[in-house]
Amino acid sequence: MKKLFKKFAAIGMAAMMIMAMGVTTFAAEETLAAGNYSVDTALYKDEACTEISMGDDALVSTAVTVNNDGTATIYFTTKDIEVTRLGITVTGHLKSMMIYDANGTAYSATTEGKNDNDQYVFTVQGFPADQLNEGAVFSASFEANVIIIPVNMSGYMKFTNFVAQ
Repeated sequence: MKKLFKKFAAIGMAAMMIMAMGVTTFAAEETLAAGNYSVDTALYKDEACTEISMGDDALVSTAVTVNNDGTATIYFTTKDIEVTRLGITVTGHLKSMMIYDANGTAYSATTEGKNDNDQYVFTVQGFPADQLNEGAVFSASFEANVIIIPVNMSGYMKFTNFVAQ
């Protein structure tokens, strides 16, 4: 009888551990509820997000609105940045942006130009909300204007710290 009780106890503990791991995994990929969020976004040169991109300095803030239809609207606020190379300082700003979801679908960002705060707000509409979660990384391509010269770049965006507003 004592051996039988130990076996049932061992089976019960194993089942609890498996269920606990399942709950942790489920919580890590929880979909955002409909609403507005502020989120930290960083730009990286590499997919592993170990080398920060020079363009990260231009990113002021990111906001996300999750719609009831399962899509999200993402707002990236950017500013002009100054870059000094070989003793020459130039000013540049983001001209266009394309972000690619996990399936490789491209979403173009639109902007109305500078706002009253001397910043640019780029808007991405229809992005799959279920892909926006803590630590999500997406590839992106950018065109910047440095003085009057267009410069094409690509990199990765990492989303962290979603805070409901």
